[in-house]
Amino acid sequence: MLGEFGVESSVLTDRVAVFSSLAAQARTMPAIKAYVYFDHAVDSTTGGSSWAYDTDPTVLAAARNAFTDPFFLHQ
Repeated sequence: MLGEFGVESSVLTDRVAVFSSLAAQARTMPAIKAYVYFDHAVDSTTGGSSWAYDTDPTVLAAARNAFTDPFFLHQ
């Protein structure tokens, strides 16, 4: 299980690229059977960047495509 992963980048194309390649990358690691996305928003305690994928429609679309890829749905 990949217990926690996220995409921390202020560059939109970087975030889209990670989600766009997620299923293809997962296929190369068949021993991993579960992925948990770390969706952290900026807050007053930790500051930093937002790892949320639903704050931009392009990133959200890439994430939806990744998370609904047949590879993940039929494992």
